[in-house]
Amino acid sequence: MILDYFYGQAGELFSFYRIPKALFQETRFQDLSTDAKTLYGILLDRMSLSAKNGWLDEQGRVFIIFTIEDVKRSLCCADNKATKLLRELEEFGLIERKRRGLGRPSWKRDGKGSNKIRKTHSFWRHISNHGAIYLPSLLYN
Repeated sequence: MILDYFYGQAGELFSFYRIPKALFQETRFQDLSTDAKTLYGILLDRMSLSAKNGWLDEQGRVFIIFTIEDVKRSLCCADNKATKLLRELEEFGLIERKRRGLGRPSWKRDGKGSNKIRKTHSFWRHISNHGAIYLPSLLYN
């Protein structure tokens, strides 16, 4: 396969994942694997979409739904690797996972005057089954 070069502004036609430089430059993240750093960039990308769509919990925190299957698909890896990477991000305090088991109440849906988007019953059932991931803003403190 022969690939052509970029000409002019052709390089701006692509979308990219952004990975914070702090993950590569700060000593507290030096033992974080490169795959986990890449996954963090993918999760950040999804976080911006969730914020845009108003996916907020009862405390006003933005959350994402990103399953093991999503990790496997994004990084072309096996189940064990996907689980390990999420656990690694959790151990470094870069993500916080909240699981909602069956029979437990879903997040409250605000009504009158709320800026939160009203979600359908199936949306909340999906979250109950898969859990939510939060990305603390510790990188920016």
